[in-house]
Amino acid sequence: MSNSKIALVILASSVLFIMVISLAMIPPPAALADGGDFSLDFIASAPYTYDHTTGGGAYNDRTVGKDLDVVESLEGGDFTCDDTVTYLIAIAVGGDGSDDPQTIEVSTSFLANTTGQPGVAHAEVLGVSINYGMVENGGGSGIGTYGLDTGITDDGGSTIPYMTQELDPPGSTVFGTPPNDADNLLLTFHVDDLETGEKVVIRIDTRLACDPGSSPTGNLQADLVSAIVIDPAVNDPTISAGAQTIPFRGLSNVSGVESTPTPTSTPTNTATPTATSTATPTPTNTPTNTPTNTATPTPTNTPELVTTVEPPLPTNTATPTATPTEEAPTALDEEDEPGRLWRMFVPLVWSDK
Repeated sequence: MSNSKIALVILASSVLFIMVISLAMIPPPAALADGGDFSLDFIASAPYTYDHTTGGGAYNDRTVGKDLDVVESLEGGDFTCDDTVTYLIAIAVGGDGSDDPQTIEVSTSFLANTTGQPGVAHAEVLGVSINYGMVENGGGSGIGTYGLDTGITDDGGSTIPYMTQELDPPGSTVFGTPPNDADNLLLTFHVDDLETGEKVVIRIDTRLACDPGSSPTGNLQADLVSAIVIDPAVNDPTISAGAQTIPFRGLSNVSGVESTPTPTSTPTNTATPTATSTATPTPTNTPTNTPTNTATPTPTNTPELVTTVEPPLPTNTATPTATPTEEAPTALDEEDEPGRLWRMFVPLVWSDK
């Protein structure tokens, strides 16, 4: 073999060697995180474990029961108008930790009116937070007791850096006049500092509103709509959350709903006094009769009858008149004629009186 050929072989071998070494030194590409690193559990706080004026409760070990940890459905009879209803989302993080920490976006929806006759609604979201600190029923000791939510296992660094809520359709209002009445209350929020092996519990407080004078029927419900990874960039950001719905049944039994129709009956009763005032003038006719009776005593004709009775009394005195008549036969001469005329005249005058 010529020297030139040997040189070429050596050169080619050297280049190949260098290429192999170079490839060996290149690190493998990092495995990108995806939605499959997360699992979410959407549920409601057990209604008998927290103060409904503030909201609360704890996920703990997820024991289901109204006075335990959580429930998978709610009942209207356990709540009062304007109560705070608390929902929880437990987020478990998997993966190999190469992309930690991660941030996800979660979207939920709450019915803003009952499915039958309107009257009860999720009117607004009062707050979204990590269920850190001393919370009611933390540790599972029940209402009125406070402790750490044992469902949380993390480094304590997660926050809710972003949250927004809106009524759907846009521009609508709760219990508004159709077509401006709201159908849903939409909530979207971010959770950050999620790392492999952690479990974080999110607390969502909503206000339960009642429409005065309504007779609600049907149900409300809360839905976990979607969740995605937003940081870092991933191959597939979608988190498989499944169709997680919490039904809220028997809304006609919400305390305070049965008393709200009272104002409706008030105008009805207002009509009653109107009839009463009509009856008031009726007694006015009675006083009208009173003056009529007064006119009856006016006939002071009775005294006239008395005066009429008086004349007969002198008539009886006509008896003395007869006395002079008996004297008439007495012998009188013509000279006594004037006296006889006088005696005749006197009875006549007396009789006129």
